[in-house]
Amino acid sequence: MLHVSRPYLIKLLETGEIPFRLIGKHRRITYEDLQEYKRRDDAKRRTAADQLAALGQELGIARGSCWTPPAACPTPRSPAATGSRWTRCGRGLRA
Repeated sequence: MLHVSRPYLIKLLETGEIPFRLIGKHRRITYEDLQEYKRRDDAKRRTAADQLAALGQELGIARGSCWTPPAACPTPRSPAATGSRWTRCGRGLRA
C-alpha cells in the first residue's frame, strides 16, 4: 500500500508519523490512519513538485528545452532573454 521498506515504515511509526498500537510485540495500524498518512504525504509531494515547477519556470528551465545555436536547431522558438546568439528549442539539453 505504501510501497516503502519495512525499516522505513518502522521509522514512520516510531517517530509518530503514523499512529499505531502494540498488541504483544506486533504493531497495529488502523486503515484510516494509514489513508490519512497517504493523503498528507501525497499533498506534501504535490507541493514540492509545484514548487520545483515554479522554480523551473522562473529560471527558464523546462522539460525538453535547451539552448542551441540557431543553425543547429531544427525548431527554434525564441531568442535568449540575454540577447545572445543562442535560441531555445525542444530537442533536449545541448550547449
